[in-house]
Amino acid sequence: MSTLAPTERLALATLLVAWVVPAWWLGGATVGGQTFAAAAGPVALLTAILARSSHRPPSKVQSPPSPAPFVVACVVAFLALLLCQALNPDRILIPNRRPVGLIQPLAHLAWLPTGIAGPFDRMPNDHLYFANAWRHLLIAGAALLPLAALALLPRRPAILRALLGLLFLHAVLFSTFAFIHNLSGSKAVLWLVTDANFHLGAPQFLGKNQQAAYQVLLLTLAFGVCFAPADFRPWPALHHRRLWLAAGTALVFLGTATTRSRAGLAATGILAGAAAALALWPHRRSWSQHRRTLAIATASAFLAGAALLLLPPVRATLHRVTELAREPGDLLVGGSHRRILHAIAWQMTLDRPWFGHGAGCFLPLFTEYHPRIPAYREAIRRHNPDTNRLAVTHADGDWVEFTAEYGLLGTALFAAPWLAWLAALRRFRPLAPAVLLLTLGPLLVLAHGWVDFVLRNPAILGLAAALAVLAFSAARLNLAPPTPSSA
Repeated sequence: MSTLAPTERLALATLLVAWVVPAWWLGGATVGGQTFAAAAGPVALLTAILARSSHRPPSKVQSPPSPAPFVVACVVAFLALLLCQALNPDRILIPNRRPVGLIQPLAHLAWLPTGIAGPFDRMPNDHLYFANAWRHLLIAGAALLPLAALALLPRRPAILRALLGLLFLHAVLFSTFAFIHNLSGSKAVLWLVTDANFHLGAPQFLGKNQQAAYQVLLLTLAFGVCFAPADFRPWPALHHRRLWLAAGTALVFLGTATTRSRAGLAATGILAGAAAALALWPHRRSWSQHRRTLAIATASAFLAGAALLLLPPVRATLHRVTELAREPGDLLVGGSHRRILHAIAWQMTLDRPWFGHGAGCFLPLFTEYHPRIPAYREAIRRHNPDTNRLAVTHADGDWVEFTAEYGLLGTALFAAPWLAWLAALRRFRPLAPAVLLLTLGPLLVLAHGWVDFVLRNPAILGLAAALAVLAFSAARLNLAPPTPSSA
């Protein structure tokens, strides 16, 4: 069995620090956590370059072309757009509490993308989260620099096995804490921090939906480890390895299912269903010979589901789902209020469709645009008649808010790498179960971005992209399609 070189161990350690610390640091949502990730990224990148330079690559084998050049080009173009918005603002926001601030025009280059000069972060004695293009560049750096380090690591099974093992341990510890916190019913993050912007606090993230998106990625990773071929699963010398991995995955599942997020609960069910289908499908020809085993497994699954429904966080989440069941359209967008916010963001997009108003524009421009959607005022009078400050930080949907911030072209640059990744994976068909699961998780989080602001968090975006890279790496290693029951 191949062992890791010292430079490879160092690269994996620094990469893990760049991912794990910000996730525990209020979910990577603060300037401090984002700065840490952006600062740790170059260190991880340097160690990855050292590891790559000390590794002698094997002889090349025929494989489909990599999407890396196209992805890099899209990322560079997207960062250039953000930089233009930061350096070429056409308006400035002067914060005050009437209700957000005063916007004044600025001299600018009209032929370049423009932005709004405003606060980098929330203001003292104010609960609203401001962000400008410079903040978005920091978030991009926090997500992309560790990802670049991962992409540069040598493609060796030993490295993949070690990385999966380290991330699996992080998933189990992170989710165990989350599960205990969710059962406690506390709305204080880490039992210490509360935030007026989030009426339902989460264990490590400031918001439950961001926590749910991150947990879905951790559950994806755990399932991917369980379905990986025996030679690529972590800790090959561990006795009863399958049982330990199953126990750890069960803890990750519980931490994910109890996040009090409707989208998170739905994604958990989809992942669990996909894992069950992938486990059973290879044995479909022998189902008739194992009817008793299948009956016991089905009964056990129903009992486990019933026990899950007894947990207060799950019951509360299902109750919130039934509130939307009367209107299927509201169910798809997460409620009528989200539909209204999406309409407001789209009005912004229509005014500047190509390059948008600038990163972080939704909050500064909300006062100007919400009168175009009378349903917003009606909803406020009906549900919050005492509200005297009409200000909303996000559109509760990243994709529509991206079109307002970055325009249709900027949003296309953000989406194009994901499409290129999917197109590249199709060339490796049929895909192994582990690869399919590692692909499904990021896709679920990208879909979650339609109804929540989860894709502007570097911890979530960085882990989703990391799983995408791991899925592509696993596919290139030609992993055989095993089942979790293989030794």
